[in-house]
Amino acid sequence: SRNSLILRKDSVPSHNSIDRRMAGGRIMNYSFIRLFAKNSLFADKKSFSLIEIIVYLAILGGISIFVVNFLLQITALQERVSAERAALSNARLILETLQRTTAQAKEVYTPTSRFNQNAGQLSLVTSLNPPAGETAKYVDFWVDNGALYVKDEGLATSTLSAVGVRVSKFYMERMVQGLGKEAVKITLQVDSASRYSASITLSAIAVLRGNY
Repeated sequence: SRNSLILRKDSVPSHNSIDRRMAGGRIMNYSFIRLFAKNSLFADKKSFSLIEIIVYLAILGGISIFVVNFLLQITALQERVSAERAALSNARLILETLQRTTAQAKEVYTPTSRFNQNAGQLSLVTSLNPPAGETAKYVDFWVDNGALYVKDEGLATSTLSAVGVRVSKFYMERMVQGLGKEAVKITLQVDSASRYSASITLSAIAVLRGNY
């Protein structure tokens, strides 16, 4: 009938309603795409920040290792320089003492002196400050277990070398200079006893002047 035809005609969706539904669907799709894109960008941003932290930590660790190694090298250099200075200072002190004592001596006491040996011994006869009732005394220098000792007659034995060094060579040569003056060439090697190796070798000629 006409009424039923009209109803069927009304029940058919119009073009406008279809367009609105399609537009609404597109709007929903666009909203979903924007939300997905926003979440994806946020996830990428978080991942990039984590990578940055890892890179920063790696750089900081490398710098820390470099600084620590640099400080250790500076400390080792300072200790090595200190060891060299200690060895040089002690070697000079020992050599000056030997030269002064030899220059004041009257003669070399050959029965107990040991020449041309790395662990030699020097025995001197001197008239300087002899014991009471005596006109001369004996002074002995020798090396034992890396230490240089001196024994002045009438006094206790003392150590010339410092605790932080080791005397590895105490070599002497007997010489005769002009006018028959007796002399002794002394070669002394002093090593540092620390963990950093430092070795100093000094030589000097001491002329006996006690009789002149």
